[in-house]
Amino acid sequence: MAAQALWQPGVIQYLSYPHGPIPPGHHGPLKARVTWRPSGPNTPHPRQVPLQPDAKFYLFSELPLEIRLKIWNFASPPRVIEIRSWGNNIANRFRPVKFSTPPQKPPIIFRINHESREEAVRLYTVVEIGISVSILDPSRQYVDWKLHSMNSYRRRMHFFHHDVSNLPLATPYPAQKTYINFCRDTIYLGPEFQSYHLESLLTATGPKMELSGLQYLAMDKKLWTASVDARWHMGHLRAALYSLRSRPIKEIYIVTDDLKEALPDKFYYREHEITLHDAPYEYEYDLSDKGEKEKTVVQNLEGWFERLWKDKDTEKEAPKVEVKSVRRDGRSLSSFKDGIWEVQKVMGGMESWKSWTPADEAHTL
Repeated sequence: MAAQALWQPGVIQYLSYPHGPIPPGHHGPLKARVTWRPSGPNTPHPRQVPLQPDAKFYLFSELPLEIRLKIWNFASPPRVIEIRSWGNNIANRFRPVKFSTPPQKPPIIFRINHESREEAVRLYTVVEIGISVSILDPSRQYVDWKLHSMNSYRRRMHFFHHDVSNLPLATPYPAQKTYINFCRDTIYLGPEFQSYHLESLLTATGPKMELSGLQYLAMDKKLWTASVDARWHMGHLRAALYSLRSRPIKEIYIVTDDLKEALPDKFYYREHEITLHDAPYEYEYDLSDKGEKEKTVVQNLEGWFERLWKDKDTEKEAPKVEVKSVRRDGRSLSSFKDGIWEVQKVMGGMESWKSWTPADEAHTL
């Protein structure tokens, strides 16, 4: 488990900053003058405040129906639902793709009594995670995994020039069904969600459209700082974020301190609770000798959404952007400051985003 960096709040740090404008007269590696300040108690998001475990109430069955229903609502607190993905279909178009969620149980109000279950059915929707890759696409060829080139244990077969036309057809991975309350739950694309699946997940339409009611979306820092060709990645990231305009998105979170290396042995195969907390630190920085403040990645993203979400006919509000700190079963996994500064460096001043329009994407990919 990574330890928090030994930085004192409120002090100025001079940190490397490879992107952004070079100040006049500057020589050598560019450094940013960064000021960190604590942002207050590290509390869960207001929608995720847990119930008191010792709370009791008597004569519940004698309460009016309206009050009982409100209590069932309180008994279904917001959750963070992580989505993972496998299969690099960019490098190999025949490789299987799969979306899934970690092991989890339905909300408890499904399992209390008949009345609570009726309210649960009203609150939650059964959503198919992975529907976009589980539908058989007639324009693609599918290879049985037993014969797949990416499977090191495949049956050895010899076919001329990789001719796959006569191989057995493989059925795509089935979608995984889960209960989601889009008004409360946050969908989290964590460190096990691959960056090359981001656009296909969010831009799907028609019968392949997933998460149609998405309101709260969290994305691990890896999806903002993917170690692929920067121009290719930024183009697909912009397309994915712009596609959220077709959904009732309200808030987008940048999660900076999750850790993929902690998942296999601690949190990969067993049920565990994921919570998102307010950022423990805020930061300001400048790249010039004059001490002029630069905009953070959050401010730049909010400006980008505001520009593209303007619509006189629908009056659609742009989503709010925030930085969040993650906990798995209450545990902190890595350095919050390191994570947000990594996102800031990679995204830079977002100069190429400021004049971007959807029509430009064909020229950037």
